[in-house]
Amino acid sequence: MPNVNAKSLIARLKSLPSQTVLNETYIITPENTTLHRLNEVGTFVWDNTDMPETVENLIIKVCERFDVEPEDARKDVIEFIRIMHKKGLLSIS
Repeated sequence: MPNVNAKSLIARLKSLPSQTVLNETYIITPENTTLHRLNEVGTFVWDNTDMPETVENLIIKVCERFDVEPEDARKDVIEFIRIMHKKGLLSIS
């Protein structure tokens, strides 16, 4: 897995079908027909990776939107990115 740091660029895979309903996003990975459900914070990060975005900017945006401390946001955003990358939903460069 690529190293995730503040300058890493994160982008969602646009080829994946997704739908947002009531602040939750549902994503299907067609190759294994898995349905992934994102909560409100996951949906916010997903929406903000439509175009490549740095981890640093994602953390700032999460702090502004959800009134969370930067260190907590950093830990959670990086963990989310790693999980989503492992599942084949986000790219890291």
